[in-house]
Amino acid sequence: MEKVISIPGFSNITYSEQGKGNAILLLHGFPAKGSLWNKVAPFLAEHYKVLIPDLPANKEDLCMNDLALVIHAIVNAEELSEVIIVGHSMGGYVALAFANAYPAFVRGISLVHSAAWPDSPEKKENRKRTAEIILNGAKQALIKQMVPNLFAPDFVSFYPNIISEQIAVATSYEPSELANFQLAMMNRRDSLPYITNSTIPIQWILGKKDNLIPFQQALTQIYKAQINFISSYNNCGHMAMLENPEFLSKDILNFSNYCLNHRH
Repeated sequence: MEKVISIPGFSNITYSEQGKGNAILLLHGFPAKGSLWNKVAPFLAEHYKVLIPDLPANKEDLCMNDLALVIHAIVNAEELSEVIIVGHSMGGYVALAFANAYPAFVRGISLVHSAAWPDSPEKKENRKRTAEIILNGAKQALIKQMVPNLFAPDFVSFYPNIISEQIAVATSYEPSELANFQLAMMNRRDSLPYITNSTIPIQWILGKKDNLIPFQQALTQIYKAQINFISSYNNCGHMAMLENPEFLSKDILNFSNYCLNHRH
C-alpha cells in the first residue's frame, strides 16, 4: 500500500506499507529509492509491518536532521511508539540522525554497508566535487560509472540487468536532488559518540568486496556499540539487498526478533 504525507519544507513524502505487527523501517541509500528493498521486504512483511519511504531530496540545504524529521513524521503518521530502523549506506546516516534526535522511538538500528564515523576531509572534497559535476550536466555519465562500483565485480558480470535497473532509478532523480543528497552526507555529524554511549542494539552488515566502505575499515567501528550483531558476506559489495537478499532478510529478521524480545 502506498501512502503520502505532507511535511513543511518538502513536497509530499511517499512511502509503502506491507505486513502487520511491530514496525521495521527500511531506508535506502544513495542513489537508490525505496524499491531497492523489493527483494527483502516481502520476507520481512511475513513477520512485521514494513515501512519503506522514498527519501526526499528536494529541499535546499538538505541535512540529515531534515531527513530524520521526515522519518519522525512517518512514525507519527503510523502512530508508532517504537520502530526498528534498517539503513543502507546513506539510509544508515539517516537512521543514526533519527536515533540521536528521537531516541525513545528506536528499538534497534541495522546499519547495512553504512558507517557511524563522519566523512574525512578527502571524502568531503570528493562529495563536493561530485555534486558540482552532477550540477554541471554530467549526471548520466557519473551515474553509469558510479552504480557498477557499488557491486562486487562478479555480480556486475552476471547480472547486468540489475545494474541497468539501478542506473535507471538513479537517473530518475533531478541533478539538484542528487547534489543535495551528496552535500547532506558530506555535512553529517559524527555518530560514533552516540553508538558508544547508547544501549540500543546495533547490527552491522559488511561486504568483503565493498568498495565504498572497505571491510578492514568497517571492522574498526563494529565493537563501539554495547550490543553488536555482525554479519559479513564474502562475495558481496555494497548492495547486500540485491547481492545477498536471502541472507540479509534472515539476518534482519533475527536481529529484529532480538530487539523486540530483549529490552535494555
